[in-house]
Amino acid sequence: MEVDGEGPRLRQMFCSLGEISRGDGSVVWCQGETSVACSVYGPGEAKLRQTEQVVDKAAVEVVLRPRVGMGQLEDKARESRLVSTLSSTILTVLHPRTAISINLQLQQEDGCTESACINAACLALLDASVSLKFLIASVTVVIMADGDIVCDPSQKQVDRSVARAMFTFSSKPAANGSPIIVSTIVSGKVSPDQLQQCLTAAHTASSQVFKFFRETVARKFSKEISS
Repeated sequence: MEVDGEGPRLRQMFCSLGEISRGDGSVVWCQGETSVACSVYGPGEAKLRQTEQVVDKAAVEVVLRPRVGMGQLEDKARESRLVSTLSSTILTVLHPRTAISINLQLQQEDGCTESACINAACLALLDASVSLKFLIASVTVVIMADGDIVCDPSQKQVDRSVARAMFTFSSKPAANGSPIIVSTIVSGKVSPDQLQQCLTAAHTASSQVFKFFRETVARKFSKEISS
C-alpha cells in the first residue's frame, strides 16, 4: 500500500503487515529510502530481571538492531527513548507481571530513522492486537541554512541542515482540540518562532501518517473478511 499526502511533503510510505511469522504482530515499514522491520512479542512471561518492574503493569522492552554490526551508544540511546515513547501509548496496566518485547531491525537508512522506528512499532503493536491508549505518529523536521523547513528529510538534507526536531503526536487531541505531543527531540539552534513553525508543519504532516495507519488496518481487515 502506498500513499502520497497533501500538505507538508512526506516521502512515499509503504508497509506490509504480518511479514515476520514468529511475531505476534509485525510490519515492514518503508519511508522514502528508510526501511525498518518490526516484530512484537507478548504480552508474555516476564524475564527474571524484569519481575521487579512488572508488579502492577507490563514491562516494555525495545531491541534496536543496526543494519550491520553491533549496536553502538547512539542505538542504546534510541532504545531508551523508544521505550519511553512506546510505553506511553500501551495500556500496560491491563497486563501486570508480563512483558511486551518490540524488536526493530534497521534494513536501510536514509534519514528519519527514529521516526520510522516509532511509526513501524505503532503499526506492529496494532497488528499484535496490543491494547493502546491512542496511536502515535512521528515526524522529523529540519531547518536548512536558508531558513527553509523540510518535513521527513533524506539523510543528505539532514546532513546539510542547521537544526532538526522530531515530534511524536497522539491521535487523541486535548480537550480544547490542540495536539498532544508525546515526545520531542530538538538539536541545533532553533528560535521560538522556528520551533513553532516546525511544530505546526510536523503536526499537519502527522495527519497523513495517521490516515495511512487507518487505510493499512482497513485493508488488512477487508482481506480477512473477503477470505
